[in-house]
Amino acid sequence: MDVVKNENGSHSPAFDESWEPIEQLRWHAEAVALATGLRIKVTDHGGIPGERVDRLVYGTVRFNLTVRGMRSLTCNGPMHFADAWSFLDGVKAGAMAAAEGRD
Repeated sequence: MDVVKNENGSHSPAFDESWEPIEQLRWHAEAVALATGLRIKVTDHGGIPGERVDRLVYGTVRFNLTVRGMRSLTCNGPMHFADAWSFLDGVKAGAMAAAEGRD
């Protein structure tokens, strides 16, 4: 999924809760990548296609995340949807804190 940051700070496309869980995570990963300069890949580890997120938060569908920086690679998973979302939030917070420390 290609996500861009608009001049007003919003993102295009806008987040849509009706997307499949994998697309929701890919959107979030792209937004984090835009904010941090990292490269993030989300892959589906398996589950039941077409299930809604509210049934997947701690359900059977799990995701793998790969985060690449300038000199490092981190792979995490499999994770449930809520854990993967929180992991991405942590990646963003950590990258932003590290960037502040360099200034």
